[in-house]
Amino acid sequence: MGSERLGAAAMHSQGIDVLMNAIRLGEINAVREHLIASKHHLNAVDKFDYSPIGLASLCGHYDILELLLSLGARCDRGTFQGERAVYSALNDRIRNLLLKYDYSVSIDNKQPYATLLSSLLSKEVGCASLTGIYRPRPDGDTFLHPHNSGDGIVAHAFVLIARSKYFRDIMESPESLQVDRLPIPTDANSTLAVLRCMYLIDSDDNIETGDTPDSTKLSVYFGLPSLSKSTNTEPRDGANKHTSLIEAAQEDFLRLWDECLSVPLCLPRSEPFSVSKLAPRVQALRPDVVLKVGSQFDDEVFFYAVHKAMIQSDFICTAVRFKQAFQSSQIGGQWPTIVSIDVSPQIMEAILKWFYTDMVDIPVEAALELLQAADMLLIERLKSRACLLITTQDSDDLLIGEHGYSIFDVARAGWMTGTSLKLDPFCAKFLASRLEKCLEEGTIRFQFEELICESASRIQEREETDTIELIDDLRYYLSGKSDDPSKFGLPSLG
Repeated sequence: MGSERLGAAAMHSQGIDVLMNAIRLGEINAVREHLIASKHHLNAVDKFDYSPIGLASLCGHYDILELLLSLGARCDRGTFQGERAVYSALNDRIRNLLLKYDYSVSIDNKQPYATLLSSLLSKEVGCASLTGIYRPRPDGDTFLHPHNSGDGIVAHAFVLIARSKYFRDIMESPESLQVDRLPIPTDANSTLAVLRCMYLIDSDDNIETGDTPDSTKLSVYFGLPSLSKSTNTEPRDGANKHTSLIEAAQEDFLRLWDECLSVPLCLPRSEPFSVSKLAPRVQALRPDVVLKVGSQFDDEVFFYAVHKAMIQSDFICTAVRFKQAFQSSQIGGQWPTIVSIDVSPQIMEAILKWFYTDMVDIPVEAALELLQAADMLLIERLKSRACLLITTQDSDDLLIGEHGYSIFDVARAGWMTGTSLKLDPFCAKFLASRLEKCLEEGTIRFQFEELICESASRIQEREETDTIELIDDLRYYLSGKSDDPSKFGLPSLG
């Protein structure tokens, strides 16, 4: 376990070095692509204690600074990193950007993921709510019984297995598969402290009180390194400490995904699903939802065993609630709710991996399909991540549809999925930089003219000065290339 953590730390250090080198060289596309794959580096610091936003400010890369701020980089002058970014700015333009930036809208991109995990806990009614003790919601599936408490604590098997080597070894053993009550050798206070760390409720600040053992002992016993790590490190601000705890949770759930959840159960269409057909390690996780993926024309169907607690799709959650209304269920039940989803297995796996890890890992060729699936399943945050992946492209392959979709498809997808504010500027800038090709080549010219007509049809009502949005955007980006955009064949709008 120790060597695994050291390896993860080395990979993290290497990753932040790659990002910082791209910022130093002013390679904005490399920066954007890196942050798509490793967004947790956005507010990290390198071995010289520099954050990405601080280095971009020091080097004078205005466009990279804008990108970092738009992605949620923190720039609070009340912190060491924020103050250094402002006072080390290379010029007044960059300093003014930082000073004018509304710090209140700075986004911690990890917070939604932390909130998802912590939302699985709720304050118990009564005295416990006054003392700040958090207990897992009753919709968990595993009872923990501390040795000095008559009341069991309800937890979630998949969280226990993902985050603690102690629980993983116990619950993955064959004799424990059908057991939903686990005796715990520690007292109730220690058990609750460990659970709060697992669910990202708080740090260990309130662990070393009273008769509760210190965090180092609990960390070793339960196989939970992040518990002692938060005590032994002294970052410059609490945000870095909180971020490190979230990253540890992401690593744990990434391992859970890779080892247990990423491989679906594949069955012939005529064969019914049964929990007993799942791998023993998957059964130990006690999934309560099974997502069925496969076209009606396919001979095989894929079944993904997941947990309702981690599903961030309004569409899927509503379907689960609807089916459960007609299906009797109980805690730790043996028959999960099956919901059919009309997406490809590749897209389903990308979505599920994002549910559990908040990481998007999919090739550019599937980015548009991911956006459309996220829109269909009502997953707003994933739509933003898909848009970011699409907008990293800057080659003629996108113009001719080499990746399976073209820039014209991207523009239409933006209109259809409600992401035009993110995709329209990208499409207009992309087309403006290749306008000569759009006007010269027959097929591409036809697609270009067709897109302009569709943009014109989106006008809802007459305005004092009529304009076509796409034409307006093209003229804006062309203004930096020529004083006379009309020479490219664009109509005058004046």
